Amino acid sequence: MTSQSVTPDSDVQIEVQVSKRGGVWAFELRPLNSRTTRVTGKLPSKGATRHTLLAVAITSALLTIHEKEYFRLRGDKKKPTVVIDIPDQPFITALERRRRSKAQPNDGFRVSRNLLRPLYMQLARFDVTLRFQPQKKNKDSAELSNAERLTRRWFSYGETVFSPAVLTQ
Repeated sequence: MTSQSVTPDSDVQIEVQVSKRGGVWAFELRPLNSRTTRVTGKLPSKGATRHTLLAVAITSALLTIHEKEYFRLRGDKKKPTVVIDIPDQPFITALERRRRSKAQPNDGFRVSRNLLRPLYMQLARFDVTLRFQPQKKNKDSAELSNAERLTRRWFSYGETVFSPAVLTQ
């Protein structure tokens, strides 16, 4: 993940990375005038789709912004503005289509149904802009994805396992 600052037109910038092979997701949350937060996790299911991993990462990132921070970022606006960098253009297209029109189930949006409601609830809290940012290839280790590399760097002492049941409670 890059260490870019928050874009001038947003209050929070979130960069999401996933690795379907290991069920690993990671995000970097950069609020305006606040500390950067990096979180990574791993779904216990190896069969999770890339879209499910992205949905878990985005929901977790938005849940990380607690109420006090939310009101500080909001100021006199109705909602804080958030820019989310996502490395999967079909996910962005399907999510935007689904948010606008409640499209049909076979619209290319491959997210577990139990994650849709928490994802929509968190997206509704903010004025969200989804932006495509392709995953960068790292020269030192071609076989590892960015998410797997971040997991090893941030949590080299152990493994974090995330349960989707936490989001649905």
